[in-house]
Amino acid sequence: MKCLILPQLLEVQVIRGNPVIFWSASISEDAVCMLYECLRSIGPTRRLDLVLSTSGGVITVARRLALLLREFTQHLTILVPYQARSAGTLLCLSANELVLGPMAELGPIDAHIRSVDASSHDMPGMISAEDIRAFRQMAEDWFGVERAKDRLQVLALVAQRVFPPSLGSFYRAEHLTSQVAHELLCYQLADA
Repeated sequence: MKCLILPQLLEVQVIRGNPVIFWSASISEDAVCMLYECLRSIGPTRRLDLVLSTSGGVITVARRLALLLREFTQHLTILVPYQARSAGTLLCLSANELVLGPMAELGPIDAHIRSVDASSHDMPGMISAEDIRAFRQMAEDWFGVERAKDRLQVLALVAQRVFPPSLGSFYRAEHLTSQVAHELLCYQLADA
């Protein structure tokens, strides 16, 4: 595995005065080894810039990448020219400095789980924990569901469409996301 040096990255490196790593892909398991090799080729440095463009990925991998980056530098700057969604936004929480381009966007750090019934035409391939959570609020706001008995019926409807152990997985994934976000934010909050 070799870390490529692109001419545009050399320009950014000269302008900013820091080593630069470019990541434009999903945040998946193979990212850890690739990033590690790039960091090893640079070596420990006081300041490091990461140019990040990603639609997201695995929450636990984003945490591993953040910890790995922090192991190699004292001051991490993440530059987002276009997008850093979901796990990418989570990774951004570990930066000392975040630089967003004029078209940049961060996204919610909402856990998603692959649908068990993704082959069905009426089920999406990925389901959002926030979409599951919002169903109850939607039932209250749109349809006036307020009694405890009616809320139980709403839960029964959700459980009919989403495999019940998957609901537990959503709960655990959302809890993990929150824990990782807090852990990474501690790099900015000295007293946390």
